[in-house]
Amino acid sequence: MSEICRRFAPAVLTLCFRITGDRSLADDLTQETFVEVIRGLQHFRAESSLATWIRHIAVSRCLMHRRQAWSRRVSALPEPTDVADATNLAASHAVEHDLAAALQALPEVQRTVVWLHDVEGWTHKEIAAATGRSVSFSKSSLSRARAALRAWHEQIEESSPRALRPVAS
Repeated sequence: MSEICRRFAPAVLTLCFRITGDRSLADDLTQETFVEVIRGLQHFRAESSLATWIRHIAVSRCLMHRRQAWSRRVSALPEPTDVADATNLAASHAVEHDLAAALQALPEVQRTVVWLHDVEGWTHKEIAAATGRSVSFSKSSLSRARAALRAWHEQIEESSPRALRPVAS
């Protein structure tokens, strides 16, 4: 069992952090994930890979946490209300060129959908089932998130000195 934890913990921690945006919470959710993995290992049927099964448990733990009303009250950072706020948040942390900062600036639902779809490779149908929302909700959330990320990138490009910009060929 310790080998499973050692092998998959870094990926689970990254996944939990990308969804929650909170390192301490991601640590807790990673631990909860492996507690659930230990409890359910005898029921693992190998219909998918072990890594996929563990990631699915981690996503479920993150989504369950998000659904709890108290988690909204203890959020470490306020959700930005628009792209300008997202840019200011990133700039205030001096990491405006970091994609992680842009993802962090997205509302939690959009950040979750972007991560699950674009990084984890989930389909909109799988995201809808996991979040209890519709397929169209997943698609529209992804579209809004990508638009916000594009706008964020354009603002960074506009604010960077011309000498540092790559020359288009």
